[in-house]
Amino acid sequence: MDKSLVMIIEDEVSINDALSEAVKMGNYDVVQAYDGKEALDLLIQKNIDPVLVLCDMNMPVMGGIEFIKQSLIKNMDLNICVITANDDKDSLVELLQLGVTDYISKPFKIEALIEKLKLMVDIGKRKNLIKQQLNENTAANKSIKFNNLLKLKKNQK
Repeated sequence: MDKSLVMIIEDEVSINDALSEAVKMGNYDVVQAYDGKEALDLLIQKNIDPVLVLCDMNMPVMGGIEFIKQSLIKNMDLNICVITANDDKDSLVELLQLGVTDYISKPFKIEALIEKLKLMVDIGKRKNLIKQQLNENTAANKSIKFNNLLKLKKNQK
């Protein structure tokens, strides 16, 4: 089984560590961040490409909403699962409208989290495969268009 990278963004060290252990139990690699700004820097400056981001909402420096908005501007296909203690339906709908894939309510059981991780990682892999296929099709189409233009220019001479 190939290991997939999961990013955890959680400011509470004990919860971040517990999430990290759960991710490792699911046989995934993990990178940890403790606020949205640190996570955004990892995504952009370090070019980290996780198959899933587990993101807390309430954090110092940059909270979850701001991280989500800024990260999805950079990568619309980013697979984000929000970790929240807020079960307010309007807030959850807003998150889904922003492009979040799913959410996990606090408190959660590790077993349930691992099952959710499997599903979310699978979704992330499928998104990446679709993106890769689109990129390949786009490259192939550009090549065909270029060759057709060359043929047209030769025929015009």
